[in-house]
Amino acid sequence: MEKFIRMSFFFRLVFFSLFFFFINFEAKCQVDAPTSPNEVLKSHIIEECSPTVDPSGTSTGLISNNLNPASTTKVTNSTEVGSKETISTKKTTRKYKVVQGDCLSKIALKLLGDSTRYPEIIEMNKDKFPSIVKNPNLIYVGWELEIPEKSDSVVAQAPSQTVPTSTNSSTSQVSAPPEKTNSSTSIGPGTRVLLIGDSHTVGIYGTSLDQKLRTTGGKIRTIGVAGSSPSWWLNGTVTKCGYFFKDENGAEDRPADWRTPRKTPILSEQINEFKPTMIIISLGANLVGSSEQGVRNQCNGLLNVAQTSGASIVWVGPPQSRDMAKTNKVCEDLKKSLLPPIFFIDSRPMTHYPATGGDGIHYSGSEGSAIAKEWADGVFNEIQNSTH
Repeated sequence: MEKFIRMSFFFRLVFFSLFFFFINFEAKCQVDAPTSPNEVLKSHIIEECSPTVDPSGTSTGLISNNLNPASTTKVTNSTEVGSKETISTKKTTRKYKVVQGDCLSKIALKLLGDSTRYPEIIEMNKDKFPSIVKNPNLIYVGWELEIPEKSDSVVAQAPSQTVPTSTNSSTSQVSAPPEKTNSSTSIGPGTRVLLIGDSHTVGIYGTSLDQKLRTTGGKIRTIGVAGSSPSWWLNGTVTKCGYFFKDENGAEDRPADWRTPRKTPILSEQINEFKPTMIIISLGANLVGSSEQGVRNQCNGLLNVAQTSGASIVWVGPPQSRDMAKTNKVCEDLKKSLLPPIFFIDSRPMTHYPATGGDGIHYSGSEGSAIAKEWADGVFNEIQNSTH
């Protein structure tokens, strides 16, 4: 009997030990079991979408690249590879206050490295300054403009880089605009030159300069519209006081009666048709009497169109006149408005107006014609021998 009791006690002990063992094992399995796929995804989203906070305690937005493409995604799965890595950075903007002498293309060149990116500035500021869309050449001193960054990505090269393997990460490479360097303005075979100007270009100066330009072997198109100011080349104003057109093949259009109406060609249309590599703008005489702001607005309007061509731009100022006080003012206003990369040629040192005869502005007669030809020679030599 005593032996039976001992054996019974032993079996009970084994039974309870096994019972408690299986209970603890089941509980442990439930605790360590992986969560469901939905719970894993939910956990990942909560981590990735947590707002970042700067030291001041202000929320700076989400860090999930899926939810905010302009931000960087935190990636935990990665692979070591030897390749080029493109790292997206958050697209930010800068503020720029307009100062005297500014125009959109000049601001784009200075801050973005490319004058043709001025439409990006218009797009970023059209809500704050609606008039900038209708009249991009009219901006005011003191305006605070939003300016995009030069590039929205950084490209790094290393022999071994850690790059994301997650298919949810999205990176893009944005090429920075090519660096602009000083280039020769000289004209020769392969160059395409568009020369536009006012009544001086219709006259002896324009025809002489056209002849000199054609000796280089380049393709030359010359258009002179008497009475024209820069805005005429944007809106197609009709002249009734003189017109001269000579295309790259030598065909001319010069009305026998100088009073024959002719519409000023639109500069953008000439650019699209002729595709110049250089644009020579010989304008300014008809800006005499304009305010400094008026001169700047006229220049900026034409330059905003001219610079979209990617061509080198040369601006030839007006020559001396009999009323040098007015001529000097407009020439100085032009010099303030036409900053590099525009190559400005001051015509005053190359000219002198005859003491008698003429109308005080145009060069005519034997003496005036000789001076006009010397002026054309001076401009040609300045272009051929200079860099900008």
